[in-house]
Amino acid sequence: MDANASFNVLLLVRNQESAESIIQAFRGAGVNARAHRVSSESDLCDHLQDQDWDLIVFDNKHPEVSVEYSLKTIQQFHKLIPSILITQDLSDTKLKSSYSKGIDAVIDNTDSAFIQLAQREMQAAKTHRELIQLQSDFSELQMRADQLLTASDEAIAYISDGIIIECNQAFASLFAYEDLDELDCAAIIDLIAKPDQGEFKAFLKQLNQDASQQNASIDVQIEKADQSQVAAHFNVSASTLDGEPCLQFSVSSAGAQAAAAPSIDAGTGLLTREQLLEKMSTNAMLANAEGIEMSLIVFSIDDSSALFYDIYLSGMDIVIKDLASYVDEHLNETQLTSRISMDSIALISRLDNETALAEVKALLPQIEKHICELPGKTVQFTCSCAILNLNHKNAAFLLDQSIAATAQIRMESQKNSVAVYRPQVSLSNTVSANDVADISNAIEDEMFTLRYQPLMSLMGEASETYEVQCWLEDASGLSYPDAMISAAQNSELDRWIIVTATKALASRKQASQQTRLIINLTASAIKDPELVNWLGVAIKASEISTDDVIFQFREVDINHNLKSAVDTLNKFKQAGFTISIRDFGMAEEPFKVFQHVQFDMARLAEGFIESVEKGEVSSLQTLTTEAKAQSVSTILPKVANANAMATIWSTGCDYLTGDFVQAPQPEMNFEFEF
Repeated sequence: MDANASFNVLLLVRNQESAESIIQAFRGAGVNARAHRVSSESDLCDHLQDQDWDLIVFDNKHPEVSVEYSLKTIQQFHKLIPSILITQDLSDTKLKSSYSKGIDAVIDNTDSAFIQLAQREMQAAKTHRELIQLQSDFSELQMRADQLLTASDEAIAYISDGIIIECNQAFASLFAYEDLDELDCAAIIDLIAKPDQGEFKAFLKQLNQDASQQNASIDVQIEKADQSQVAAHFNVSASTLDGEPCLQFSVSSAGAQAAAAPSIDAGTGLLTREQLLEKMSTNAMLANAEGIEMSLIVFSIDDSSALFYDIYLSGMDIVIKDLASYVDEHLNETQLTSRISMDSIALISRLDNETALAEVKALLPQIEKHICELPGKTVQFTCSCAILNLNHKNAAFLLDQSIAATAQIRMESQKNSVAVYRPQVSLSNTVSANDVADISNAIEDEMFTLRYQPLMSLMGEASETYEVQCWLEDASGLSYPDAMISAAQNSELDRWIIVTATKALASRKQASQQTRLIINLTASAIKDPELVNWLGVAIKASEISTDDVIFQFREVDINHNLKSAVDTLNKFKQAGFTISIRDFGMAEEPFKVFQHVQFDMARLAEGFIESVEKGEVSSLQTLTTEAKAQSVSTILPKVANANAMATIWSTGCDYLTGDFVQAPQPEMNFEFEF
């Protein structure tokens, strides 16, 4: 270890004199140790939360804080900190006990062995943390490679000894196969038209014999699953898959090229949004591999609707093209400028967020002064700009965030503004907010927890009803990551929520409590064809009935997946479950979805309580009246105080919920009074 390095040492020892003795031992060995002696259990929690520690030293004689409590608290904070116990008893029994708790032991803190042991433990912990980070980085790179393979429009296959060991959907589609499994372990030669098989075999043989030639191409006729034949071009290069050498085949044909999505926006000549998404994934992987920060920069024209009605679509094309050209000319380190909507462009920059922020701040006044020439007129405009970190695992999610970011920046900072946008909801450093694999890791690490918020019945209903919320506990504390969970679309998370919530409900009902749960599910539940069948087994196993649970889905998820939603939600109804729609009522025709699915309950959008607090109740009254006509119970959320109770009751709303009733709790402990 670096002798000049400074180490943070946490001391849980009998008194300050013992602490000074340990500090002197470090100083005597030339080790710069900054130490703190823990005075109480709360002091331990504060220092674990506020600072990172390189070493903890116990003597098992602290008057207030036991070793067992300390280790449990360290575990709860998800800290990896090497620990040493100073003891006069180095018997086998004592050593086994210490080792079982993950603590090394030494007989005297003044001995050189103590310093050597401390340095060894700190070095081992440092190496372990680096290993965890490397494993995380490696898993991320593997995942990105898989994502790129899956998302790529290019037909790609990996071949070993002439056998297809992996390919993407574009490859299967090129050869007219619907299912990737049909090509699993298929011989590549069988996909070549018979007249060209001899030439192709010779080509493969030459590649296998001469490693220096393992970057070559060949044009042959391929034979599709429907026996049709078409000319194809094969690019072949050396590669590896799962650590084993293989060949990567990239295949293109005239038919495939004709069917491919255009890469250039016809109106402006810029890259399309689809092409940008692919480039974002590639550059994010590159940024992670190089350990650098790259930025996604989005420019959105202010007052674009008014501008559109003045210059129309052809004029907007000219303005967007002019904006892209101006930005490319005046902003450093930019590349891959793309049109992502009628009034917005996005570009990838090799600048870090803060440098990009400074450059864009200087550029926006110049854009405001810039004159754009159109046929017969000139226009001027301003832009709102969002800068996001490109080191992200889901390009589509990040691009969606960028659109929301420009709107938020425009609202918070007015027009002609720029800001670095960081999504408020995130997991810890090792878990991504929207990555399915990492959501699974968070479940395994028990980072998710459920909380229960009671609903107050305004109609004198006798049963108890709670809404289930999924909370996240990571290094930054406890948060309700509703946006992250909605974006995750992870069916495993839905099932974990259902199992955990129904277990808690079953336990409560054993105490003869008449309780129902409203369980929020993500968009993936709508698209999971096996969920309803699985639910039947899960509900039966938990020994509750279908009447005890209400499944709730977001209105936006239903509308975005209407076809699968109609099928899945009607299956819920047929299985005897009660279903509810969430964030309901703000659409122009909110009850239009009821033409396809008959919901039992509707949790209204949060904007209604804001209207009530302003004394505006007509829209809520109209909505609840229509809901009652369709036998739908309504829930008004986010009620913060009792002042509006009489008004809410007069509108005919069936339930209300919010911190006024009770904040979400880890237990169902609300005192319902009927």
